[in-house]
Amino acid sequence: MKNSTDAARALCTIVGTFHNQCVAGAEDPAPGTPGVGWAVAADKLTAEQKALAMCQAKSPPARRAACKVMTSGCDGSAAPASPGQQPPATPPKAPTGSSSGSGFFLTQAGNVMTNAHVVQGCDDIRIRMTDGSLIRARVIAINEVDDLAVLKADTRAEKVVTLRTAPPPRSGEPIVVFGFPLSGLLASTGNGTTGNITAVAGLRDDPRQMQISAPVQPGNSGGPLIDMSGNVVGVVVSKLDALRVARVIEDIPQNINFAIKASTVANFLDAKGLTYSAGQTSRELSVPELVERAKRYSVEVKCSRY
Repeated sequence: MKNSTDAARALCTIVGTFHNQCVAGAEDPAPGTPGVGWAVAADKLTAEQKALAMCQAKSPPARRAACKVMTSGCDGSAAPASPGQQPPATPPKAPTGSSSGSGFFLTQAGNVMTNAHVVQGCDDIRIRMTDGSLIRARVIAINEVDDLAVLKADTRAEKVVTLRTAPPPRSGEPIVVFGFPLSGLLASTGNGTTGNITAVAGLRDDPRQMQISAPVQPGNSGGPLIDMSGNVVGVVVSKLDALRVARVIEDIPQNINFAIKASTVANFLDAKGLTYSAGQTSRELSVPELVERAKRYSVEVKCSRY
């Protein structure tokens, strides 16, 4: 199959160079067989899985197991598989489920804060950087009661947050939320929204959380809650189920969302022996300035389950 390997390599050169993507080509090596597949994806493993699936879909049932990856690569070059390389006994598993949330860098060494529920049950965790690259990450600390988790990413951070634990948040204080809601639908560069701290306690007076009016959507979980000086004062965690409440009270509640206080986050990090930078109130910044800063330390957290 001269072939799909050449086509995959050529396409990878184009896509990898201009779009930071990966390409893989797969084929059934027997002469005259129709099994050929190539695919483009953000990472090499996904591209290989898609190429194998396409090859198998085109092959007769008796030949599907013969499909193997012949070439794959990123950043403009696809490398042929080694001569004599044997196909795996079973094709790589495709994800059975996926989800995403938000997070932010705590340290330049690559520690990322997010919610525990964002990474719960994940078999593969990646963070998506501002340049679109996907970086592997793993959980190094988690507290399911407080719904907090720290990831260690295989990269270094350009910018990290400062946590403001004092003075404590005040009701009425203006804040900015940044994150990656509705992944694949809204802007991949992130979304910033504004609002206020409306109460310094969460549901049923939970002292670990606070209520905010800034709009949040699925995918905002784990993102930073930012004060007007640029410090992180909380971690977005949830929103009130408006439809469920409406069925009970016959009215639609609006702008009732919640964040975990920075003091709760600091207690968690201290208990785990993890470092962070403390911040204080200083001169106020404009909302556009705060959002531009947030883009430099915020990441999308992507979870795959197999």
